[in-house]
Amino acid sequence: NVEESLNKITDEKCGLLVGYSSADVYVVVDFVILDEFDDFNLSDNSIFASAALNIAKLLPITLKIIGLFHMKEDSKCNMKKIYSIWSDLQATFTSNANKLLFSDTTVKSIYLLKNESKKISGHRLENSTNLVAIDPVKAFEINQMKFETSLEIDEIISIDNEKNIENILMKFLQSFQEKLKMEQELFVNGLPVKESTFKQLSEYVDQTCKIDIYRKCLPVSGQVEEPSMQKLDKVMKMSGLIRIKFDDNFTNLSYSTLSHNVTESIIKSLMARIQIYCDSIAETSSALLSENLISDLPKLVYFKPYPAFKYEYCDYLFPNETSETLIDQISNILGIELNLKDIDTNYEVCEHKIGKNLKQRNATSANSDKSMGESNSIMIIIVSLIAILVSILMSIYFNFNSNQNSVEQ
Repeated sequence: NVEESLNKITDEKCGLLVGYSSADVYVVVDFVILDEFDDFNLSDNSIFASAALNIAKLLPITLKIIGLFHMKEDSKCNMKKIYSIWSDLQATFTSNANKLLFSDTTVKSIYLLKNESKKISGHRLENSTNLVAIDPVKAFEINQMKFETSLEIDEIISIDNEKNIENILMKFLQSFQEKLKMEQELFVNGLPVKESTFKQLSEYVDQTCKIDIYRKCLPVSGQVEEPSMQKLDKVMKMSGLIRIKFDDNFTNLSYSTLSHNVTESIIKSLMARIQIYCDSIAETSSALLSENLISDLPKLVYFKPYPAFKYEYCDYLFPNETSETLIDQISNILGIELNLKDIDTNYEVCEHKIGKNLKQRNATSANSDKSMGESNSIMIIIVSLIAILVSILMSIYFNFNSNQNSVEQ
């Protein structure tokens, strides 16, 4: 429990705040400055850094850290000490940036509450370019926290209990949906949940502490008649369904785990047109004819539609399709603008079921042609032997008749 751990250090309520903007996530570290901070160094093992990192691991998007300092009436902490604490925090997040796979980890300036800035000794607030005072009331109001870079935070959530952790997940997932700009269907334990509310999802979290979310990427032919987990798994394999899983213990959930689960589901998913393409091949009556051999198998094409996200998406490039055609299709599916630079042009032949089926089909067709050729050769030999045999028999017959006529004469 973050709040409980922090209270052990400060005996005052303080904690971590997470703010959501349209593009980034800001982790706001809320300090209560005490005299004890003179002997307190923020390091990798500190409760502030550990708690912040645990929360940050749940949010695989651009992370920026902001310090918000409260000063007690009797606190005598100068700016030099505050900057020292802030430097320790900055070093902690910077050293963990690669490990957490953040696309961008930036520590913003220190912000002090206006009515407490006068307690800072030895420093003039108005002369600082790296220090901004904010209204303490607005700091906790939705859509009211603005900084010198004109960055606006949509909401700040106090991380003080497990329920707020769930709220963070809900906010993140909701924000992620809006970014994709796609029509979605959420399924929780096999039951459809309307996109406009997370009530059922929250109740599900309360009961199981696990979140299973399915998002439909592409329409599939036919509707899911039974919204069961088995049915959804089957549908997921036939179209683009992303499955996001959170571990029971959120503190043990790493960004790499989340990224792996999502990426694997995307890569393993099959686009609707692939299924149609392969079905049309299977239904072709002359599928075994050599002229229908598929010389060029579909190729996997990887791309990242949102550079700020670590998710990779994949599609398939079929024979006679160009990269431009593929980009147009992807753009239409996701409702975003994609350029050729967003596409990994190092295509590779797909090795999943589709590719294996096509390879097997090619091999079957080749074997069939080979067998047909061998059969034709055997038939020619047999016909030739029969012709020779008939010729010999006819020769014997005519010779016999000729001899018989000679005897009679």
